[in-house]
Amino acid sequence: MHKNRIKSTFPVNPQYDEEFQKNAVELGSKTNKSSAQLSQELGI
Repeated sequence: MHKNRIKSTFPVNPQYDEEFQKNAVELGSKTNKSSAQLSQELGI
């Protein structure tokens, strides 16, 4: 659901999507937060 909103907002770019997911995962592991908490904070 969130992913679809992102893709409809930005041009469809699989590489960007992969980078975003990778960064989100790294950020999550560093801050020790779940992806749900992260997406809530980022407003996604």
